[in-house]
Amino acid sequence: MPTPVVPDPLAKDPYHMAAERGDANAQNYIGSIYIMGTPEVPKNEAMGVAWITRAAEQGLADAQTKLAYCWVKGVGVPKDEVRAVVWYRKAAEQGDAKGQYGLAFCYAHGIGIIKDEGQAYTWYCKAAHQGDLESQNAVGSCYEYGHGVPIDLTQAAGWYRKPADAGFAQAQEGLGTCYMIGAGVRKDESKAAQYLQRAAEQGLAEAQTKLAYCYLSGTGVRKDPVQAATWYRRAADQGDAKAQYGMGFCYQHALGVCKDDTLAQSWYQKAAFLGNAEAKKELAPGTTLAMINASGGSQVAAAPFKQPAYENHTLLQIELVGAIIVLLMCVRLMIKTSRGNKEE
Repeated sequence: MPTPVVPDPLAKDPYHMAAERGDANAQNYIGSIYIMGTPEVPKNEAMGVAWITRAAEQGLADAQTKLAYCWVKGVGVPKDEVRAVVWYRKAAEQGDAKGQYGLAFCYAHGIGIIKDEGQAYTWYCKAAHQGDLESQNAVGSCYEYGHGVPIDLTQAAGWYRKPADAGFAQAQEGLGTCYMIGAGVRKDESKAAQYLQRAAEQGLAEAQTKLAYCYLSGTGVRKDPVQAATWYRRAADQGDAKAQYGMGFCYQHALGVCKDDTLAQSWYQKAAFLGNAEAKKELAPGTTLAMINASGGSQVAAAPFKQPAYENHTLLQIELVGAIIVLLMCVRLMIKTSRGNKEE
């Protein structure tokens, strides 16, 4: 029995007909519809890439950038980072800001091309000067960390400010940090907390963790352990190791939450698993939390930090008594020796 032919929902669409006639903008539009899908048009990434490729091959920069993204992510085509760089470069050289950002990102991370922070900085700047918020934030980061350019914290803060004031969360976190420590700007903890709050409310985990610390320590805001625990949890639930450590700290010391050593231990384990050094210290042999449940409770899940438990307290008492006896014997010997010397 022959397979029924499924009608193309866009077959009679004016853009589809224009795409069939070779209109690059229409091809780019139709391709984007297929890749994203709509309630009326089922998602078909392969068909979408086919249309976008036709537009890109005609030199449409926006289509070239989209096609590069498809190759780098494996959307509708097998993942191929080298081809992605080729298409990003074509778009970038035409002045497309997103293409320039994409090419810069590839240079910055060695994606499909040899890593070159100098080239990354150059292309980020080209896109940033066109007003691309991601690129402006990236330029700020380059100046903050010295990636492809000498460290200049004043420049970093200046570049962060533009996208931060436009609502870009990563830049708000960056500028907030600058105000927090006085990097490139006059230290202002209140402004720092304001920018971190804006970024945190957009869901940026790193900003949520820093804002939680502000509430915990009263830095730039009124001290509020409940708010601190709330923001730590939001970031911790996203997998942020510092926030997971923060949650453990809050539960261990009853800050904004009821004291619960078991939950504290659980959060420390999660943070330690992700490499957090402070959490590892809390779980190290000899610490209070490392001894939790040693007498029959639940065991520590993170094996590298599992504390060997004594069988019972009697053993500890025997060892302590033995140590005292040895000490007393030493003292008696010292007294006896001293008396003998005097008699001589």
